Amino acid sequence: MWGMRVDTGKGGKGEAFWRRADISTHRGIYQREGEAMRLLTTLWCAALVLGLCGSISATVIHVPDDYPTIQWGIDAAVGGDTVLVADGTYTGSLNRDLDFGGKAIVVMSENGPHVTIIDCEGSISEPHRGFYFHSGEGPASVVRGFIIQGGWAEYGGGINCDSSSPTIQGNTIRGNTAGYDGGGIYCGECSSVIVDNTITENAANTGGGIACYYNSSPTVMNTILWADDAGTGHEIYLGEASSMAVSYSDISSRWLAVFVAPGCTLEWGEGNIETNPKFVLANLQDYRLLWGSPCIDVGHPDYLDPDGTRSDIGAHFFDQSKTIVAYATPQTRTLSPGDNCAVLYAMINIHPEPVEVRGGVELTLPNGEPWSGNPLEGPGYTVFPPEFTWQIVREYTVPETWPLGVSVFTWRVGMPGNLYDRDRFLFTVVEP
Repeated sequence: MWGMRVDTGKGGKGEAFWRRADISTHRGIYQREGEAMRLLTTLWCAALVLGLCGSISATVIHVPDDYPTIQWGIDAAVGGDTVLVADGTYTGSLNRDLDFGGKAIVVMSENGPHVTIIDCEGSISEPHRGFYFHSGEGPASVVRGFIIQGGWAEYGGGINCDSSSPTIQGNTIRGNTAGYDGGGIYCGECSSVIVDNTITENAANTGGGIACYYNSSPTVMNTILWADDAGTGHEIYLGEASSMAVSYSDISSRWLAVFVAPGCTLEWGEGNIETNPKFVLANLQDYRLLWGSPCIDVGHPDYLDPDGTRSDIGAHFFDQSKTIVAYATPQTRTLSPGDNCAVLYAMINIHPEPVEVRGGVELTLPNGEPWSGNPLEGPGYTVFPPEFTWQIVREYTVPETWPLGVSVFTWRVGMPGNLYDRDRFLFTVVEP
């Protein structure tokens, strides 16, 4: 199979090798997610959001091109503006504990949650979360398209909505902790729209996924709540006269993971399921869907994904319009020279005909120039069988001469003049 080429430090291509190649193939139904999230305009909340915040004079503020941090982009925005965040992992002050300050703005990633991460780096001694809404924000205040991870706070490890009701759409909210309530999201006197999210592996005393108090009444739709943990209400906790409407969502353990206190109401709407969503690889924080996931084509039937199929549940949709779907998932995104890193490749043909495929991997240096040793893999050629999934794990070593900074890993598959699919991720090389 394709080998790795290592930079020899002489500007040329080094020896081709691979340390491990674990291959699995599958026939039939077996899916991975698509790269792009569904468009806001395909969702029932779109008309509301655009109607309230649309403006001819609206400005798009780019992070980090216009402002180096997300909070500075928010501070510069006025009502109706969009803060558009480029691919990358955002950490540290002004990239966490983000505060809209009551503004009716959209803060969104450029290319979706799989490549845009807010790592809160919170702990019990230094609490931090992703977003804190506490200035009366309404549905025209939108956070969309991020991975929000690593938060720790007493209330709302990932997002806290206190007397505010923002729209929370298309995010993966994972690995956050609340000392008390709402590992993923805390709602206090809140009526947020929570749509197209994947909320997973969060923890709290009550409401590992979502906790609602003080007459809150959020709406949850097309959302995965899975593998969250809490003393009471692993996925959802409703307390103090709160209510929630849930529809077309995948909730692990169904009623066993939901706690509804006396005086509270859970409206269990149509289309809810309780089946393993079949993430690509949760252990590597890849929460895209595998082909055959029960979350595909079972979202709200009145709204379509960009490929024209019925909406999927969760933060990602599987693009069924592609000839071949390709995904690359790294073991880690932060490395030092000399480190080894595994990458899981998956290539999927969901169609009933065989497909000719060429593929290759290229790396881009921190200065934007292509690596002199490209291609890292390939070019390779095969005829891909119908209704077939191919997977392989490859392990690479970072050359000792690799420059520090953020580099880009890009895998392309297709034929000359016809790109079937592309997956990419950023990785950061730091000093040992």
